[in-house]
Amino acid sequence: MAYSPQGTDPEIRHRCCGTIAAIGKMHPLQSWRPHLGNCVGSHAEYVRARENAICMLPNNITFKEAAAIPTAALTALQALRDVARIEKNQKVLINGASGGVGHFAVQIARFYEADVTAVCSTPNLKWVKDLGANAMIDYTKEDFTRNGEKYDIILDVAATYTYFRCKHSLTRSGVYITENPLKPVYRPFQILFSSITGDKRGKSHLSPAK
Repeated sequence: MAYSPQGTDPEIRHRCCGTIAAIGKMHPLQSWRPHLGNCVGSHAEYVRARENAICMLPNNITFKEAAAIPTAALTALQALRDVARIEKNQKVLINGASGGVGHFAVQIARFYEADVTAVCSTPNLKWVKDLGANAMIDYTKEDFTRNGEKYDIILDVAATYTYFRCKHSLTRSGVYITENPLKPVYRPFQILFSSITGDKRGKSHLSPAK
């Protein structure tokens, strides 16, 4: 695997995309075509990736474009499809809709034909609308927890709201999902306490690369 997004961040990265240089004897791939996926240390020229963590590169995108996809897109997909069990016509709110995970979440939710409300800052309102959001909320001007709306899914990618603050904006069968279980500081205790007392709507989900 040969390409990973570069930057000044010294952290070992996980996203990768490139050509197959060698295949292990125990787990032969079905194709030698270029692949993308997740693996540890993807800033290196060569990386060792598990077969179940990569997939074939689509023909209509470049290596550079594809290398930016795996972690953020898979995080959004797992949160909505696997944790929230998203369904057609559900009302979904995505807090942090213009970020790496958030902008994928908007598109994935629309793919499932959900009604999507995107929360972001003023400069990004038009962009998230172009991604498919049905409604936009500028968090610098409006607090979605006070607008009286009820949502089937609240995906708090930005990790700026506690569960207790959001739960009144959920339907009775709704789901609140955080992508950062440690922020804000009281949220892990709120989700744990709610679960113990019978409220199972608060969920934590970690990126597949963590």
